[in-house]
Amino acid sequence: SPDEIIDKVLPRCDNPDSSEDFVSLVQSWLCKLQ
Repeated sequence: SPDEIIDKVLPRCDNPDSSEDFVSLVQSWLCKLQ
């Protein structure tokens, strides 16, 4: 479910290890929505 995905993504908001990774970009975008 989308909620499960969000739960896995949000904890990584403070861990920008792979800034060039698409997933990381999405995570950063989700963080900004918070």
